[in-house]
Amino acid sequence: MLTTTHDTAAVLAPPPPVGQRVAGAREFVRRPAVGPQSTPLGAADEHRLALHTALTAAGVAPVPGDRSAVYAVATLDAETVRSVIAWIGTAAAR
Repeated sequence: MLTTTHDTAAVLAPPPPVGQRVAGAREFVRRPAVGPQSTPLGAADEHRLALHTALTAAGVAPVPGDRSAVYAVATLDAETVRSVIAWIGTAAAR
């Protein structure tokens, strides 16, 4: 089970001794944890992800041109983006 501290040492066991490893297994390289503490998103990125999530949940498949439209809407203020997401959800429920 993962912890919420993003501490990889707390969730990963040490590798087994060399003689007990699976043949052909590659060495594990410890990398810094990626999470909200290390990679904050800007408002437009959060809006873009929320819009893509809403469209996916509504069953709307992306077509050419959708990316630029989502990016344009994502730059708007939070209240406007919430309204657009609510409209997508309402239309999907019909």
